[in-house]
Amino acid sequence: MLAPPQSAVPFEQPGAWNGSGPIVFSVDFDGTPAALLLDTGASRSVVDADLAERLDLEPGLRLPAGGVGGVGTVGTLTVPRMSVGGLSFTHFPATSMDMSFLEFDGRTVDGIFGSDLLRDCRLEVDFAASTLRFQDLDAGDAPEDFDYVTLGWFAGIPLLPIEVCGIPAQAMLDTGNMAMTTVHGPFFREHFQPAAGPRIAVSGVGGEFAVTLGRLRSVTVAGTTWSDVAAVTPAPDAEGGLLNSPIADANVGVGLLRHYRLLLDYPNGRLGFAPGKEWPQIPRGNPGFSVRLRNGVFEVRDVFAGSDAEAAGLQRGDHLTAIDGKPAAGLKTADLLPLLHGEPGTRLEITFQPSRDGSSPQRTVLERRDYAPYFEPTP
Repeated sequence: MLAPPQSAVPFEQPGAWNGSGPIVFSVDFDGTPAALLLDTGASRSVVDADLAERLDLEPGLRLPAGGVGGVGTVGTLTVPRMSVGGLSFTHFPATSMDMSFLEFDGRTVDGIFGSDLLRDCRLEVDFAASTLRFQDLDAGDAPEDFDYVTLGWFAGIPLLPIEVCGIPAQAMLDTGNMAMTTVHGPFFREHFQPAAGPRIAVSGVGGEFAVTLGRLRSVTVAGTTWSDVAAVTPAPDAEGGLLNSPIADANVGVGLLRHYRLLLDYPNGRLGFAPGKEWPQIPRGNPGFSVRLRNGVFEVRDVFAGSDAEAAGLQRGDHLTAIDGKPAAGLKTADLLPLLHGEPGTRLEITFQPSRDGSSPQRTVLERRDYAPYFEPTP
């Protein structure tokens, strides 16, 4: 690692609503610019396969790698030099894979900046200012305006002590988790009653994985207790995958972390918390389906069982074309989500194009409901 720390590095959150979304920032691979996702839940950094080919990086062995969707196979390589925020990372090992499965608001990334690159520097994450500050350890002591929590570690991934509904837990610190707190399967089965919320899909290494949507009455992080926290846990029939692993009890993502200014001080085994921005509460009324922006079109991803959307015939892969008469074309996810969500009991009209050949556009009125029941602890 060379050079003193530089000015703040701006980051974007494509597809984010109220600060809950991916952290994407620019780096330089010896003159080649690239966009990386900050993912503290990744024990090793990743270079997209296409970028690795353009950089003429020599491929190494192919190895198994575990992720949300199960076990996949990744390549290995060595990166000669990458620079960001005044620091240079040289001759570091990384993995290589096709990163096209990670798409945010129609935008892909060129790789992942993982926890392995934070072992010899500090990183300040300011969600309110949308900036990162990399700090060389030789530049001086860590700032004093943070409250520090000691981290645990497992296989290179930081573990943060938290409480889930008053139950002590060890949680993965995971900025690659864009929104919701995740309760891992073994911990959930030990401490909670069976989940009754809708089934949705999440994506990661190894493919898609089915989870159940719900809420936690409380999550305590760094002495602050948050109420009504959106959460997921593995669906009852979902097997394997990182979320069914006992390496951690839970996973804390950007949905909670965005409320703080963070200092990732891994060399000293700790995480610093300082007050951050107070984000508006996201309305709990949901239209009964979720979408993702792909190739400029909002594609239906999940349709909740028992919802008006299911009754209207909405299916995975259909295209959402209008909401209350407003065309969806040209909108970003951050524009669309406030139109879809609202107070429970309110209604909205949607127009959608079924993915089935020869089908005509359909228009229907849906009632927004709260589809995320509380995950209740076992008595």
